[in-house]
Amino acid sequence: MTAAAAAAHPFGVLSAHTKDQMYLVRRGHVFTSPWVVAETTRFSASILLTAKRSPFEMSINGCADRYRAVAVKPLVKRHLRAEDVQLVSIGISPSHRHYRQFRVLGCPGPGYLALPRDAYTDFDIPLQAAYNGTLTIDAAQQLFEDIVDLTVAFFPRLKRADPRIERALEMLQEKPHYPLTELADAVGLSYDRMSHLFADAVGLPLRSYTLWQKLRVASSLFHRGMTLTEIAVVAGFTDSAHLSNAWLKAYGASPSYFINSDCVEVRAFPGRAVRRPIPAQRFAER
Repeated sequence: MTAAAAAAHPFGVLSAHTKDQMYLVRRGHVFTSPWVVAETTRFSASILLTAKRSPFEMSINGCADRYRAVAVKPLVKRHLRAEDVQLVSIGISPSHRHYRQFRVLGCPGPGYLALPRDAYTDFDIPLQAAYNGTLTIDAAQQLFEDIVDLTVAFFPRLKRADPRIERALEMLQEKPHYPLTELADAVGLSYDRMSHLFADAVGLPLRSYTLWQKLRVASSLFHRGMTLTEIAVVAGFTDSAHLSNAWLKAYGASPSYFINSDCVEVRAFPGRAVRRPIPAQRFAER
């Protein structure tokens, strides 16, 4: 494959030699890959670093630079170029206790913060194990929490959110498809006021949060042998195209890539579903 052809593939160029690894931990994920050349706008907050300390390139708002470790605010469009550098991506879900702290990387800031890679030296061995696919899910959970805890120590401290927004978050956790106007009534706010307070407190607009909830539900269904159309309906999307477009924008590749066991190895806690290998012929139905 030529360099130009390889650059057109966001993931999987080196999967014949090294698979991507996905560890679905509680309140987030740890994803490793030998090759990512993609533009994404993620709902999760992110911490990006490399297992072997090699730099990768990231471009935001047309400004490209090279990093060995960086934190990125949710909903920041970024172009990532990480070719054979052992990338490790830590994705922090909106339900995580530290997620809101990443909003300080926004206005008046650029939406990201370069981090000192040497601060993560103690994690070099488990990071390498994660990349090699030899990390247990329990160890991945510990690695995830330790790296998030260390990273937010570089951020300013935040005030606690309005208790009505805290209650709204609890209700959305219990019922992801809660009608938003009814949710506003339930917590004693107008819809507009709730939307404003929610975005300010969480760092993610309310409608983006509910879209993330739908994607989270969809990801839990991929293992069940369902078609994308069936998954889309259950998760609350209009159709499979709506789901695929939302997934592509958020993760940089189609759902079929992430459920292809030839490319991605997935581990998860009991209760977080792991898909069974999907035969190649099933992709035609999706």
